[in-house]
Amino acid sequence: MTSSQGGAFRHTWFVGGSFLLGSLVLGWNSHLPSPVVSVISVLGTMLFAAALLVFAFGFRRAESVTARRPLGTAALTILAVWVLLSPLLTDVLLSGPIENEPSSALIVYSLIDPYLRFALALVAAMQVGRTPVVPAPWNWAPAWALAVLTVPWVLGQVVTAGTSPESDPTLMMYLTAFDALARSICTVVLGVVAILLADRVRRPARQPSHVAVG
Repeated sequence: MTSSQGGAFRHTWFVGGSFLLGSLVLGWNSHLPSPVVSVISVLGTMLFAAALLVFAFGFRRAESVTARRPLGTAALTILAVWVLLSPLLTDVLLSGPIENEPSSALIVYSLIDPYLRFALALVAAMQVGRTPVVPAPWNWAPAWALAVLTVPWVLGQVVTAGTSPESDPTLMMYLTAFDALARSICTVVLGVVAILLADRVRRPARQPSHVAVG
């Protein structure tokens, strides 16, 4: 790998990892006044979406974690756009007439949203793992993170399906806390791995010199 390639990887992966960590830090400011939280939440969402786009496209083709192959790049791009639009769609659907029952559009959206995110993330993770850009075994880090995040989600679906109005909400509260913790840990791990790999690629190991004999 040439020094120029190392510098290219360094900038793309460092920026993407920093955006991931920044989005998480912004999400921890729930103790601030409500208007400030709203602005910070939007900024955090924008940083997360920007991280996905940086990883998808890179600053050059050789820097893309999907090598800009159509399937993986499209999955990351659509996921980034969906992440950005989801808060807006939620606000629009909630701003309709207030009734005792939620609107059918809101119900459909709440059903589609998690499955669409999972499908896009799964496609992207598999493509990153199969593309020889990120060094092994870290090319499968997104897939590992997705597997971890799937556990509380599946458990939550099971618990929700079996709950009734008289059920104790304690278990669901624990699962919600577990889900939030898992998301934070996975975001930190992916961000730190990206930054560390950027430094590793930037400073490749020296090759042993060969001395001609005779």
